[in-house]
Amino acid sequence: MPRQTLLRLAVGAAALGLLAGCSVEDRTPTGSRQDEDAARAVVAEYYRMTSAQDWPAVRATLWDSATVAVRPAPGAEWYSFGAPDPFVEHLGRSLRGLAPGELGPRLIRTDFRQADGLVSLWVTTRLEQPQGGAAVEVEHIDHFVLRRFAGGAWRIVHLVSVPGGAGARQ
Repeated sequence: MPRQTLLRLAVGAAALGLLAGCSVEDRTPTGSRQDEDAARAVVAEYYRMTSAQDWPAVRATLWDSATVAVRPAPGAEWYSFGAPDPFVEHLGRSLRGLAPGELGPRLIRTDFRQADGLVSLWVTTRLEQPQGGAAVEVEHIDHFVLRRFAGGAWRIVHLVSVPGGAGARQ
């Protein structure tokens, strides 16, 4: 056998050995498409019911011990809620004067991550927000953390909402 053929066989065998030792890293999240659909449905219901100003239905999307932190505008103070009821009352006060459906958030982007019974969902929306007697379109970034409870029901356990877009970094 010529020397060049032996060299090729040796290089080929070495490459095969290296490939056999390699593995593809699988970063597929645990869970299912049904989990993703169910978690997204809870968040969609939260937005729909907030826009409709149906406060009991908004409350139903939140776990009994849910926590919420909201920064309504760049540079504004944070509002922190250690329980869902004070947060829902705050929403009611904040949206007073708007007709149901007038808020109408428009979904811009969502990013979904899941680890077993825990979901993280980042949502970017644009919504009409009252400012100085007029409605101004504002971009918001909401980070939802949802947990799957017994029976498969998903609930929001944590929410952080911050203004997005130009000038929101302060």
